[in-house]
Amino acid sequence: IREVFDKRVDMVLAWDDFAAIKINWENKSANILEIAKELNLGTGNMVFVDDSAFECHEVRAALFEVLVLELPGEKEKMIPFLKNVWRLDFPRTTAEDAKRSLLYAQEGERKEYKKQFQSHGDFLDSLEMKIDVEKLSKEDVYRASQLTQRVNQFNNTTLRKNENELLSLLDEPGRECRVIRVKDRFGDYGLVGVLLSRIYEKHLHVDAMLLSCRALGKGVEYRMLAETGRIAEASGKSEVVIEFSSSEKNEPARIFLSRFASPEPDGQNKCVFRMESASIRDARFSDITDVAREALDDFEQTSATKEPDQEAGTAAFNNNGNDLNKLAIDIATHSVSATQIHARIREKNMNTGESGRESVPASTPNEKLIMGIWEEIFNMRGLSVHDDFFKLGGDSLKAVLVLSKLQEIFQIELPMHILFEDALTVHELAKTVETYQFADSETGLTNEEYEAIANLSDEEAAALLEREMNKTCAQERPNE
Repeated sequence: IREVFDKRVDMVLAWDDFAAIKINWENKSANILEIAKELNLGTGNMVFVDDSAFECHEVRAALFEVLVLELPGEKEKMIPFLKNVWRLDFPRTTAEDAKRSLLYAQEGERKEYKKQFQSHGDFLDSLEMKIDVEKLSKEDVYRASQLTQRVNQFNNTTLRKNENELLSLLDEPGRECRVIRVKDRFGDYGLVGVLLSRIYEKHLHVDAMLLSCRALGKGVEYRMLAETGRIAEASGKSEVVIEFSSSEKNEPARIFLSRFASPEPDGQNKCVFRMESASIRDARFSDITDVAREALDDFEQTSATKEPDQEAGTAAFNNNGNDLNKLAIDIATHSVSATQIHARIREKNMNTGESGRESVPASTPNEKLIMGIWEEIFNMRGLSVHDDFFKLGGDSLKAVLVLSKLQEIFQIELPMHILFEDALTVHELAKTVETYQFADSETGLTNEEYEAIANLSDEEAAALLEREMNKTCAQERPNE
């Protein structure tokens, strides 16, 4: 096989373009697990492409997290199929993405180089590592967001942050946001860590401390912990409090933090670690305290060497474990464009409200008027008077539009909290409007009289309104 790559000048890919190569008679799923372990990747980040229905079924059944793409039999359909696999699309790439194959190759060199050393500490000393901790800048926000989405093992809370959420933190008072870059004798790891904390009255609170597995076990996690102590001391705080939320994969982070403090329960699957800032400001790696690397090794060995559970994998695939992958494959198979998807969603929204609820139409005049407002703002038809404002997609902007329309039509001014707390449906809002109308009325009508008016048909209400307006105009017209 290597000879084919060496002799065929028309090959698009070269042998060195592959970060890991497995050539054997093992099941494809077993080889995928080996590659995942070798490259420190989760199976949910892997894609398997084959034109064999048998091989695709074997991988799909054993590893339900893997996106399995069975290529069409006709060659002319392969390219359109792959172009429509939206899971392969990326809005943009970072410097780390662009050199991903190089990073994997460098890590392979490090593993071979490490075999020369009996002590992990001696190995790290020989790497000549340079760890830079910098304030998070706007230029690094996308990469930092990417890490919050991808890092699972050394991640204290597994909080996922998008770009806008991280950008908002930059201007938040009391916020301290750091990123970590690493280099060694084999090359540049790039931006591999994120540290998000907030200064409180008596302590520094760390809600995100995460590090790429490529840099874990090389002393970087100790430098990050030391940084929290230094930030705290610089702010005059003597204590650092680090949140921890347990997940299926972040046991290495918990074991590392337990080296410095005992966990204090703080809710279901949650705890906090309290540390004196002075005691951790100079935290550094030693062979004795390399608990994070040991925990990661144990975790990888347990998860990656376990034989695939055929039954469990199939059950997860058939239920809800692979819904997104199935959706991606359906879209690719039928060559559905983004425009077609948007049109279908719009068509569905125009015909239905809150799913799973029996539609109850508006019955009173006020309900009908308010229903018209909701249908216009939500761009939907067939809504029920019991549909929840927020479950339909309501937000503060839509709330302002609703209140503005109500003021325009009913000549009443409702406070914002009404829509957020007391009147979440058309039915409830109509009752609230009626209450405000009655309170502002100078007619002296009783509740029974007002209810009778409210139950008039559209035609009866219009006729009554016209008579009252004519009467008012006649009273106000000057004598001729």
